[in-house]
Amino acid sequence: MVSAGLSVPDGESPRALGDIVLVLDRDGTVQRANRAARLLFTDLVPGSGARVGDVLPALADRESGRRTTHGELRLEWHRYPLDSGHLVWWGRRIPDDSGPPRRWWTDLGRILEGTLTPDRIAGDLTRLAVPALADCCVVLLPAALSRFRWWRCAIHEGSASTITQGRVSERSVHTAQVLADALDGGPVTRQASGAALATTEWLLPADFGPVGDAAVVPVRGPANSTGLLVLANATAGNGQARPINLDVMDEFARQADTALDAAIRFGELATVMSGLESSLLPAALPEVPGIRVAAAYRPAQAGLRVGGDFYDVRVDDDGNAVWALGDACGHGPEAASLAGHVRSCFGALSLVEHAPSRLLALLNQAIRPTSGSRFTTAVVGRVEPVDAGVKLTVGRAGHPPPLVLRSDGTVEDLMVPGGLLGVFPDVEFEEAEITLAANETCLVYSDGVLEARHGGDEGGQFGLDRLRRVLADYRTASVAELVEGVHGEVIRWLAGRHHDDITLLAIQAAPVPAEPSG
Repeated sequence: MVSAGLSVPDGESPRALGDIVLVLDRDGTVQRANRAARLLFTDLVPGSGARVGDVLPALADRESGRRTTHGELRLEWHRYPLDSGHLVWWGRRIPDDSGPPRRWWTDLGRILEGTLTPDRIAGDLTRLAVPALADCCVVLLPAALSRFRWWRCAIHEGSASTITQGRVSERSVHTAQVLADALDGGPVTRQASGAALATTEWLLPADFGPVGDAAVVPVRGPANSTGLLVLANATAGNGQARPINLDVMDEFARQADTALDAAIRFGELATVMSGLESSLLPAALPEVPGIRVAAAYRPAQAGLRVGGDFYDVRVDDDGNAVWALGDACGHGPEAASLAGHVRSCFGALSLVEHAPSRLLALLNQAIRPTSGSRFTTAVVGRVEPVDAGVKLTVGRAGHPPPLVLRSDGTVEDLMVPGGLLGVFPDVEFEEAEITLAANETCLVYSDGVLEARHGGDEGGQFGLDRLRRVLADYRTASVAELVEGVHGEVIRWLAGRHHDDITLLAIQAAPVPAEPSG
């Protein structure tokens, strides 16, 4: 083993410079050198006539596998002759074999892979690092209002303390030059002395004592910002401190960076998805003169609050209601996107058109250019108060027929011809008119209700006949009780089995106001 001196820029770890590459001519004179070689071996300047054997005698005999030591850096050299007669020496870093056991690395990977929030990862990193890597570990991540959040774990009375956290201003972080350099200088591990951290009273515990060795490395922060990972060892009673193993710290930081990046991206995606879901969720049902309205909505896919079903109720300037319930083909986010598009188009078109058949024709024209091969079924209706109750005008586009519950318990199918939305350019839609007397109800539903399969072995569908029978039992119920009851019957039928989107919308004529007494 041969030792040779080296020169490294202040604050920059030799480990972080990477492998060494030297290109020599036939006489062993240096012709080319990569950045790491030029920084570490200032005497080996290309074009100066320097010979590699004068600075690195181990390479003079041109045998591969030679090893050299340069302070904390150990290199193993391999030679590669070129056709031109030149020789390339490649110095590969020999990892420091001290550090945590393999089991510790396994636990690190398992814990980080199972965590998808940056806050939790930051706390886990500090807990895992102490005491395996250092006496104290601090993770700093940028936060709002020009501040940093920090998480810290440190040795206290011989064992790791609980994780503490707090906030500090961005100015305070930049007060420590070593931290400022790490934030601004790229992914380089920097050693830090106790004096370098002396201005950061907030960084280490008050009873930590003098810092014997420390190191700082940048890590991934939110929104493409830069955070920091800090390790520090206290000076022991004999005046010595455990040195920070930079090889281990770099690998630790690499895994931390990967985990933080994944968690941040997951969080960003979750935020976007939450925003999109919120925009696709049904709006609150309005108060409509002369009727009472209730709805139930249960998406098929676990983890999503939206699906391919949609409903909407709008009140026009005259106080009448225009409503729609539909089902976009497909499942999951793709179906939810189409359903949201159709619902948005319905909301816009209902401002200028109230006739259900015409509304469906306009909807078909609006969504067909972007639907591709995907279709949508829907029922659209208009409600107007009349002397005998409310007049209900309904148009249908390939959707299961609405059911009308009369006051005597009779259930009628409201059959109206009409094709699918979003597929063909010329589709004809018709209308049907009925009158709902006081307390009579029109129930509109998605095919997920009919196709709900029983949780038992036979797996039979809930079906239209069963829906009629269940609906008849609620002839005296309020509209909210009716929807809740029918929805509950479907869910009990499923008994936990997977299902399609399930949606119910009920329109009930309001009861006749009581005559004022004498």
